[in-house]
Amino acid sequence: MLLLPLLLLSPAVIADSWSYLPDMLTFHPDEEAETLTLREGSLPAWMSGSLVRVGPGMMEYGGRKVDNMCDGLTKVHTWDVKNGTVVYRSSMLPSNLLNLTYEQGQLAPYPVIGSLDPDFTVFELMKLMMRSEDYADNTNIAVWDLGTGTATLTTESPVMNSVDPRTGQYHGVFPSPGLKNVGFFEKVLFSAAHFSRHPTHGYSINYIFTMSAAMWNPPQYQFYKYTTDTQGQVVTEHIANLDGDFFDMRLLHSFGVTENFIVVPRWNVDIGFRSFTTAMTDMNHLCNGARFRPDKPLYIDLISLASGHVTHYELSPQKGVHIMNSFERVNEAGQLEVVMDFPTAADPHDPSISAHCMFDVLSVGILGNGTQAYDELQWNTTLRRFVMNLETGVATVTDIPRLWEPLDLLVEFPYINPDYMGKPYCFCYLQGWHMGSMMMGLIKYDVCREEVVQWSEAGKHASEPIFVPTPGGQEEDEGVIVAPVYDSIKGESLFYVWNAATLKVEAVYSGSAHVPFNIHGMWFNQ
Repeated sequence: MLLLPLLLLSPAVIADSWSYLPDMLTFHPDEEAETLTLREGSLPAWMSGSLVRVGPGMMEYGGRKVDNMCDGLTKVHTWDVKNGTVVYRSSMLPSNLLNLTYEQGQLAPYPVIGSLDPDFTVFELMKLMMRSEDYADNTNIAVWDLGTGTATLTTESPVMNSVDPRTGQYHGVFPSPGLKNVGFFEKVLFSAAHFSRHPTHGYSINYIFTMSAAMWNPPQYQFYKYTTDTQGQVVTEHIANLDGDFFDMRLLHSFGVTENFIVVPRWNVDIGFRSFTTAMTDMNHLCNGARFRPDKPLYIDLISLASGHVTHYELSPQKGVHIMNSFERVNEAGQLEVVMDFPTAADPHDPSISAHCMFDVLSVGILGNGTQAYDELQWNTTLRRFVMNLETGVATVTDIPRLWEPLDLLVEFPYINPDYMGKPYCFCYLQGWHMGSMMMGLIKYDVCREEVVQWSEAGKHASEPIFVPTPGGQEEDEGVIVAPVYDSIKGESLFYVWNAATLKVEAVYSGSAHVPFNIHGMWFNQ
């Protein structure tokens, strides 16, 4: 079912869309606050809380600039909803990195995904190698709720930040407690930007990836459980370690947690350095060394939450970034299986090799260069279901039918009802992004019935869909979807609310503030 017909992607339509794209990719550090105006519909009476999103607010300072949106200095956006009123606020995160930038008069050195111009000096690279944690608090990728009453902002770093979910007010830096367990000759390279949550106990899980100076010690993914004590302070407990490979290091951006297991997919993107001579540069330019490894299998590991035991599976090479969901089930033979659903991306131009880093999809230079993104990047999406049988030791993968229109969409940024995380589910909400026209719509995919509902409007660019459940709701899709939407025809930023069951628009708010492209977010109930 398609609620509104998508535009035919004629050259005229593409050119018209591209003429407005620079506005969506224009970032500024200005602090803003305003009460938005209701333009259409009304909010559900029960809806009260805040949407918190993060993204770049500063891409250039003092003559030095970054190109990838993942590398821009963090700006926090909040939409505070109460009694039918929506208040929008945005401000730069006062990170150590931002303060150093202002002190030095140009972008301070920090590990980046894309390019930095001018590039690192040798002295800056040496500082980063020795004290990278001091420059690792640019948490502009994702948002999580650790149960502390604040929003935790994250990136591919063990250093996090906390802000007030209603106002975005800074509450301080939050280094992963796992860092204190790292040995003197170990270096923490990264962690997952996305936490995962236990389906019944509610605690959170993440990892830190460590590498030892002693080459005979393998790199490790060290997994930790995050809970809060009676004072609201975060407490961590080590769960298990998963050994990596020094010559085949895989970035784990997101993963799953079921009732009894951590579900760890290590996709075929090696982020190790190209050679020992380029190691310093590559470790601080992730896309320098990142490459697709078709010669290696996809590794999926199930880590027992009770014992730490690892069950290992190997499948054909795959590329993935954001998990849809994972859960346990018993098959018809009475055997326990773990199921994991993921959007997987292939390069439509050359499936065997990637000319671009997977994060180039957020490169301002590529997105702003005509149809280069459509012509070169990996947008050919297939949703896939991976099933790991605990008793036979066999893993299988099945394609979920591509039912959306048009077929040539990058279908990503999956989000489900958070009450169903780690449990059997049916509905997943995704962004459908056409790399040619830059139109960004929404998709509701029913993986149980294999049915699709879509929303799209001409000139509208919807961000990642966030599900807000109806309090006490009985149905999985009972609630609303919220997201900022950029109107490239009128050049204005909007706040949309859709019915989660039908994707019909329930409310639209507008304001004078310019909200550029941002990356991930989360809803916080009041």
